[in-house]
Amino acid sequence: MLKRGIWQAMLLLSLVSLSSVQACAQSDTREDCADATSLISGSAIDPGLAKCGTDEGAGNYKPWLPIFRDADETAWIFGVDYYTPQDRLNRDIDMETLRIMRAWHFGGGWEFQFGGALLRAQGTRTTNTSPPALEQSDAVGFTVGPVVRWNFLQVGRVRLFGNIGIGFNYTNNAFPAGGTPWDFFPRGGGGASFRVSKTNWVEASFWWTHLSNDTGALVPGNPGWNGQGVSVSLRHALQVESPEHNGGSFPPFSDADEKAWVSEAEYFWPVVNRNSINADLNVRAYRVARAWHFANGLELQLGGTAFPSPMATALGPLGRWNFLQRERWRVFVDGEANALIDGFFFVSVLSKTQSWNGFFRSGGGFSYRVGKSYWLETAYRWGHTLAGTNAESYSSWSGQGVSISLRHTG
Repeated sequence: MLKRGIWQAMLLLSLVSLSSVQACAQSDTREDCADATSLISGSAIDPGLAKCGTDEGAGNYKPWLPIFRDADETAWIFGVDYYTPQDRLNRDIDMETLRIMRAWHFGGGWEFQFGGALLRAQGTRTTNTSPPALEQSDAVGFTVGPVVRWNFLQVGRVRLFGNIGIGFNYTNNAFPAGGTPWDFFPRGGGGASFRVSKTNWVEASFWWTHLSNDTGALVPGNPGWNGQGVSVSLRHALQVESPEHNGGSFPPFSDADEKAWVSEAEYFWPVVNRNSINADLNVRAYRVARAWHFANGLELQLGGTAFPSPMATALGPLGRWNFLQRERWRVFVDGEANALIDGFFFVSVLSKTQSWNGFFRSGGGFSYRVGKSYWLETAYRWGHTLAGTNAESYSSWSGQGVSISLRHTG
């Protein structure tokens, strides 16, 4: 009789549990879920723990790498890209890609993407022989690699962003003709995202691209291809949360009273110029940096700079003193020292003969807060490059210039 009573009690408990699970699955609110579950325990539980049928329940997804668990949004991106050559006379080649990427979005607007694409190229390459000849450069293949994005402006349903990425390609034919079936595919650009529903975005981007088998260090023959293109994408978010991301992982930076990302465009013209390539070299520069501001007005920034023509990149720190500060505006002086290299920084270091140089600048400017999290900044600076090691593009150059920046705190 005792055994029969125990089995009857266990059967009754199972039926109650099953009914509570069904009630939880059909419930539209956390409170209903908590009431149903309390039938088992005999007491109500915290409704915040009963995440059935809610958006928070979908947030229980655990990425495969710990660093991605801090992402406040994960998404799939499906897109198509179309690229045209910068030099149709010698590289009359168009290229299309069909792309799929996995994206992790973090606080401060930073985002990491990884994925691949199917690609098709059609056109001809002009040889450097005498007389010149046309070589067919049709190819199909795939590319795999990462993209780093910074959404420097995020307002409601709109995001504005900058991208930089690199792909590793393999095609059925040497591409361009005279090269190799495998290539590197670095690219950079920017665009905008527009949210069209709770979990879906439409994105449009513009890209500058370069394709070659390496920087000339590993493979002697390196007929490259330069182009620009546009892409249209559909972004489907899987996990959307809003955690706080305060940053400051090292003790000196944890004392900062403000952390920010700075996106800057600069234009310099020569004052003293002994450049061997262009005696009247004007310099355009685009810079992204992380900034830590302290209570006494001192500030440290670490970031990277791209120089489009001639193509070069630089990395280095900037020190700033905001000697006059009010609630909505600041006046500052600053100075920066960079290590500069021709081409893309992390790709170019593979070359044993690559040129190295130093790029220095200093000046002052003004910041004005235009919203809760955004500042507009403008500055006047002097810039100088050294003779460098094997340097040609920016050797012995001095100039002055102006800049405009968007600063996003958080």
